[in-house]
Amino acid sequence: MRLLMFFLVIIMCSGCTDTGDTVIRNIRFKNSASQSVQILCYNQNVLAASENISPNAFGRDYNTSATFLGFTVFDSIVMKFPLNKGYICSLSDNTICFPDKGGPLSLDANDFIKEGSNYYYDITEEDYQNAFDL
Repeated sequence: MRLLMFFLVIIMCSGCTDTGDTVIRNIRFKNSASQSVQILCYNQNVLAASENISPNAFGRDYNTSATFLGFTVFDSIVMKFPLNKGYICSLSDNTICFPDKGGPLSLDANDFIKEGSNYYYDITEEDYQNAFDL
């Protein structure tokens, strides 16, 4: 009887290996401003990704893991509008990043808009109007 109980316990414990499906979350920029924006993403001062986003359009998807990690694969992100206006957000210095909201390097999912398992960082018309001279 003890031997039977032992095998039942082993079988029950070994059958619990399913960890479920891995969820990949996508994050991207959305340009809600009236002007196009150039996005330059750096990692250790090396350009790692770049894109130009037209007005009222989304940028490309950047994959992240099952937990929200934002754009943390980068250490700085430059967002440039025409006439050399924009923002520079970095992990070390945010003096010319967004003053009234968390920047795109934020780990706070509330700084992003969520749709399903996708997140986007919205660059608004107000952001364009308040952009710094770069």
